[in-house]
Amino acid sequence: MTDGQRVFEQAIALMDSGNEVTGEMDVGSTRAYKHRALSILNLLGQECQGYSLEGTWEPLTGFETALPLEDGLCQGVLPYGLAAHLLLEEDPAAANFFQQRYEELLERWRRRQVQLEELEVPHGGVELGEDGRWRNGADRSEQ
Repeated sequence: MTDGQRVFEQAIALMDSGNEVTGEMDVGSTRAYKHRALSILNLLGQECQGYSLEGTWEPLTGFETALPLEDGLCQGVLPYGLAAHLLLEEDPAAANFFQQRYEELLERWRRRQVQLEELEVPHGGVELGEDGRWRNGADRSEQ
């Protein structure tokens, strides 16, 4: 299962804010983001819980807590939402990009969950329009 730390590190990677030398994402320069990230993740988790087939969201108390959502949702969608919220004041253009991407991925996730069913027409249909007045122009002129 994915934990809050993994989502945080993925968001920092998207924001290109990690340590360029070591590749670490949870470093001193990202501490200000980390202080805000847990409460943002709790909000996003509540929002995303309706899209997951797994358990209900319980507020996170730490970054090592496993998220009760499907891993694909946690790793493929949540980092974009977190990045958008973390950059809201600092870089509105990047925040807007990440928010749009988050919404797009969340919609794709929602559509993935949809089950298509064949519809039955209870009383017949228009039978391909064969009996309609609009069949073609030649028939109307004969009437």
